[in-house]
Amino acid sequence: MKTKNLFFALVAVMSLCLFGCVKDYSVLVSSQDLRFGLAHETQTFVIRANCKWFITKNDNADWYTISPMSGRANDSIVTVTVKDYSDGDFRGSSFVVSSPGGHVRRTVFISQNK
Repeated sequence: MKTKNLFFALVAVMSLCLFGCVKDYSVLVSSQDLRFGLAHETQTFVIRANCKWFITKNDNADWYTISPMSGRANDSIVTVTVKDYSDGDFRGSSFVVSSPGGHVRRTVFISQNK
């Protein structure tokens, strides 16, 4: 009887560890603020992660592109390109680099003006 109870207790503890623990995800970005002039321009930044990562734009802005939009663990170079901007007034946006499930999120701000 004691052995049976011990077995069930051990199974319960193992289940909690396997299914209840959150992996320690790490996602770091080399720059959280990208500033561009009025001309068509490209900048890069590095994502250092120990997991898969995903980029999500916070709006539908079509004046900039990001490539790639996802990647795997290790260091990844990401390219951000802005279009020419003749208006000259400030415009800004942001995007989020996140781990699976959104447990870790890093916001990167982007702006373009004179």
